[in-house]
This record gives sequence, structure tokens and C-alpha cells, in this order.
Amino acid sequence: MKRLHGIIPLLSLLIAATLPHETTSQNTYSPLLNFELSEGTISLNDASSTKSPSMRTIHNDKPFVVNVDLIWDELEKPYNSSNNLMWSLYIDDVYQSHDQISLVTSRTLPTILTVGTAMVTNGGGGGGVVVNHKITVKFDLDGELLYVERWYQSYHEALSLLPLLITLTLVATTRMVELSLGLGIFAGACLISGSFLLGFRRALDEFLVDAIADRRHAHVYLFVCFVAGLMGMVQKSGGGGAFSKLV
Repeated sequence: MKRLHGIIPLLSLLIAATLPHETTSQNTYSPLLNFELSEGTISLNDASSTKSPSMRTIHNDKPFVVNVDLIWDELEKPYNSSNNLMWSLYIDDVYQSHDQISLVTSRTLPTILTVGTAMVTNGGGGGGVVVNHKITVKFDLDGELLYVERWYQSYHEALSLLPLLITLTLVATTRMVELSLGLGIFAGACLISGSFLLGFRRALDEFLVDAIADRRHAHVYLFVCFVAGLMGMVQKSGGGGAFSKLV
């Protein structure tokens, strides 16, 4: 019996040692980073509308939001990093704003960043009706700098009525609707492109070919074809003459 009293505590210790123990783990911050910024692309949106499409040109004295699409490259070896991505926004080399983001807090590498809001006047790269502006965003990650630049043209918002005025004037004078619409589209493409050559290319590529390839426009094409076919059948069958006599 005495031997059993000595063995029982020993067995209890062995059983307790084999049972799984609950351990408390603490999330530790790792300063290692194995990615670096390689390039970026600037895009603009209207500051007054959250659902506005990407802007191709800028209206003078109207605020816009600057976004940057970022591309990250993976490194072979990680390095000690502050994990703070800083940036500064410049318009025509004039400082506008700055901000930063913690890569640890975000837990993911950002692929698109809203870097700030800005506004331009007609004083940028020259004093004409249409003015060129350079938008620059400087990124800083652990002393490694990345400059992202893009040129935009700005003009007064009243100038956007020019394609409409050209179209209406040509329709009233030539009575040729298709030609007037085409020249109005060409004028608008030249306005947002900055030159006749780029405007001609954009009018063909984006406003003609892309419009034809759009699936939503196919319903309009089919509707027009069916209506034209119906009107042709009515005319060939004599329905048009009978309707005119009835009226």
C-alpha cells in the first residue's frame, strides 16, 4: 500500500506532462519587408462626385482628387523597414499636400492610394485657353524615392460647350446630321487630347471602335435595324400609300 502511495503522485505528474497546455501568444511586430515600389500611374476624379469616372482633362478652379495606382516588386531578401509609406503632392512643381500610411496598420500593400485634393487655374504651363499642368507625386519608403508624373490639360468649363455648338451649327447649315455629329465628336476628342492628331486617333479608337464594340450599344443597333426593316416592309407592301390616303 505504501508503494502505491508513492507511485500515484508520480503517475499524476506524468499524465499532467503529456496533456496539452494552453499557451498565450502575442502578436509581435516584424519590421522586415520584402517588397519595394516599382512604378505608379496617376488618375483624377471630380471632387464633387464620388462616382465620377476618371478625368481626362481638368476644369479651371474646380477641385479634383488625385489617385495613384501602385505596383510592388518582391525582393529576394527582406530588409528592416519602418513600414511607413510617405508621399507629397505637387502641381506644376508647387507643393500641395503630404500624408503617410502605416503598412503594418493596413496589413496589406496598397495598390491604389488617394493622395490628396488639388485645384488649378489657367496660370500653369502657359497663358492660353488650354493650359498644360504637371501633376507629380513623390513617394518615400525608407529613403527610397519614387516620382510619379503625368501631364494634364486644363481649360475653362464653358469651353466644353464648343463641340455642341459646332454640331448644332453644322446641322443647321448643312442639314447633314451624321457629318455634324462626327465633326462634333472630333472637336471634343481634340479638346481633351490637346492636338488634332491625337484627337483623330482618340475619336476613332475610343469614341467609334469602342462604342461599336460595347455590348450595351448592340441593343440600340438591333432596335434601329428592326424598325428600319419594318418601315421598309410597310413601304413595299403599299401600306405607306394606304396610310397617307387614310390620313
